[in-house]
Amino acid sequence: MKYDDAEYYFLNFETDLPNENGGRHMGLFLEWAIRRGLANDELMAEADALRRGQTTGLDLLFDHCDGKLFDDDLNEEGNAFAADVYERFHIHDFIEAMNLKPDASVDEIFGAELTAQRHARVLWQLDRRYSDWRRRFGLPDKQALLDRCLETLQPAIEAAGFPRVEASVWGTHEVHATFERRGTWGYQRLGIVAVDNPEWFYGVRVECSVHIGGFYDLLCAEKRQDLGSITALQNSAEIPFARVAEGWSGPINDYGNDRGFWIFREDDVAPLIAWLVPRLRDGMLPVLRDLDGVDGLALAYGTRPMSASPIHRSHDPYAALLSAEQARHPRLGAMLDETEAAIRDLPPRRQSQDQRGAMDLIQRIRQRSKGWIG
Repeated sequence: MKYDDAEYYFLNFETDLPNENGGRHMGLFLEWAIRRGLANDELMAEADALRRGQTTGLDLLFDHCDGKLFDDDLNEEGNAFAADVYERFHIHDFIEAMNLKPDASVDEIFGAELTAQRHARVLWQLDRRYSDWRRRFGLPDKQALLDRCLETLQPAIEAAGFPRVEASVWGTHEVHATFERRGTWGYQRLGIVAVDNPEWFYGVRVECSVHIGGFYDLLCAEKRQDLGSITALQNSAEIPFARVAEGWSGPINDYGNDRGFWIFREDDVAPLIAWLVPRLRDGMLPVLRDLDGVDGLALAYGTRPMSASPIHRSHDPYAALLSAEQARHPRLGAMLDETEAAIRDLPPRRQSQDQRGAMDLIQRIRQRSKGWIG
């Protein structure tokens, strides 16, 4: 059975697009299938090269599959998924990821720039389709998933000095367990969240954040000065999910707002829990414990380079720069220079609102600290 053929598309090109462009959506499907273990043995042998960037799904499509996607390119489960989903959704999801209208021409579809963000969105679309498809075979409801995680995780988290408290947030598609370590400076919070959001995400989120009362008020005031109203700031600092997930070899959702660990089948739960225990105990919770005030924040942010910090958030530099100013960190001047250069190196369309606002903040901090800055 043939699912698709790049020739269908490049024979209809009206401009001089490369023929290979007609297989871009197929190459992305093949890449995703290999990453998820759904391709045949020959293609799965290329998995390491694919992950290292030594080849691409498009290369493999034309080198191994002659620009065509057949059922024998996939394994049994891959074929079951593709037979149900590929024709119904994949080209439409690809068009959407390219930011095009559904009635876009062939040349518009296959001539659109395949940016890294669009590439990631196509793979995420396939993950969410796969997640919904796997739900049909039975997965725990979100409360059962959370309970299963907590059976092992809660004793380890509480032993590290983070007792469980009443959950402070909730949602229709998720259930939370909240653990907090409190002091006169504020609190450090760890959240374990089970999510069952149809057509979006099924899995586990781990959220690590810190709230320092006076510093939070300062953050809000400085952001309002640069940005006007602010709506998304909920804590003083956080450990980004990408840091939490470092070292995990299983599937992760690192696209969009629901970043977490995918659970595609019930057998995925136990390995994730077993990995999370030492990751939290030896990695994330010690980092959180050290964020016990503005000085702790400044020490964590003030690495050389800043990107080495476990709490670094390049898209929002306010907390890093303000904590360094408040603590009179000796690297403040270098941090201001590094942040300014990183923002200027980004094209305007890739700069976040917080990065644009921080350019004014940087000048204010330089003026306020010019008597002592290093």
